[in-house]
Amino acid sequence: MSEPTLSVEAVSVAAQQSCDGVPFPLVLACQTPNATRDATTAWIEHQQNTLEKRLAEHGAVLFRGFPLATAQDFDAFVAAFGYPNFAYKDSLSNAVRTNFTERVFSANEAPGDVTIFLHHEMAQTPIAPD
Repeated sequence: MSEPTLSVEAVSVAAQQSCDGVPFPLVLACQTPNATRDATTAWIEHQQNTLEKRLAEHGAVLFRGFPLATAQDFDAFVAAFGYPNFAYKDSLSNAVRTNFTERVFSANEAPGDVTIFLHHEMAQTPIAPD
């Protein structure tokens, strides 16, 4: 049985901006009920050139409604783009993180009631992603 072809459409969301008539960010929503991770990664691989062109045009792409329920799902989604990985351990950051997969790690280990003020995560690292 073959994987279904995904139906993906550009949609508008609240607080979406526009610059010279171009939506920012571009929001792409999966319209396929019961889409699978395999169908999603195949779609990314097939659409990569188009996605990169749209990224250049819009400045950012926000994906909505794709079947990404676990860290493993998100890792596969990101890996499908084929970009080199920049592992958290390679950043030499001093922040404490939990790695869930090679590409997915926690954002912060502080309790939910702790306010974290605007800062730059890579400010103290001697190595930056390419």
